[in-house]
Amino acid sequence: MTKCSLSRAPWESAAQARLQAAQAALIRRVVAAPIGGTVLWSRYRVGEFYAAGSQALFVLGDVSRLQVRVDVDEIDAQRVAVGAPAGIRVEGSPEQTQGRVVSLSPKMGRKNLLVETPTARNDIRVREVLVETEAARLLLPGSRVWVRFGALGGS
Repeated sequence: MTKCSLSRAPWESAAQARLQAAQAALIRRVVAAPIGGTVLWSRYRVGEFYAAGSQALFVLGDVSRLQVRVDVDEIDAQRVAVGAPAGIRVEGSPEQTQGRVVSLSPKMGRKNLLVETPTARNDIRVREVLVETEAARLLLPGSRVWVRFGALGGS
């Protein structure tokens, strides 16, 4: 009777090579952000093809402080100043958060924000005003808000 030994080395090395190839492929599919932030918008959905380097997968942002863009009617535009307090209320909510005017457009322009009211005039000249505020529970990027200038506290 002869002794015969089966060597597992070729099978094990092939399996090990397949495992390493799978791990390398998995590492290439990891998406890491260059900065910390919240995903505000994703360009792709799960399962869609993405060619590396073509464009950003996600738009990231810091939502701990937000800027609200407000179109102020030309009649009221002269009464708003940088540093002025502003009360911000998300449409449909009684909750109000406070902010301050940080920037005024240097010129009057056309209305940027669309209003869903059919009787609203779209030919009004406006001044774009940026109001900065700390993040609030209901205040999300893209929300429709109401702003009252000079209103800290109540109202």
